[in-house]
Amino acid sequence: MIDDYAAPSVRLPPRKERAAQLIAKGSKQTEAARDEQVHVTKQTMGTWMKDPEFKKRIDELRTNSTTQAEEILSDHYTDAARVLVEIMLGKTTVVTKTNDDGSTETVELGLDSKLVSSRLKAALFILERTKNNLPKGVQSSKKLSSIEEDDSGEYEDIVKRARKIK
Repeated sequence: MIDDYAAPSVRLPPRKERAAQLIAKGSKQTEAARDEQVHVTKQTMGTWMKDPEFKKRIDELRTNSTTQAEEILSDHYTDAARVLVEIMLGKTTVVTKTNDDGSTETVELGLDSKLVSSRLKAALFILERTKNNLPKGVQSSKKLSSIEEDDSGEYEDIVKRARKIK
């Protein structure tokens, strides 16, 4: 049986593939047309944009990028929950920093309001963005213990206060 999958470089001719990649990443059609590897007229680019295979390839590339970004965020769901709890408890975070010479050092992130605000916003973004992508067991019956809501509604209070910071 022949495999339906074709390597990206085989899906479209090289110049069209490059143009599709550029457009999928957010370049304007005119920018993609002027790219040194594409180098076509605006009219040619307009013709390509009417080609169903070209449009399909752009959509595939956009979907792949979105999926990859969502997977990266999902991989850090528990880290985001941990950050939220650390901020809630007023704890500082210790991180290991790699220096230019390859050595490592431990650095304690303080409770500077700008840093805390940035970390909180990032953690909330990840938690909100990825909550629907969790496996069913985690979503329903097995909440992550680090952010599980207790009877006092602390989690909801934290989220409400954090949203005011935005």
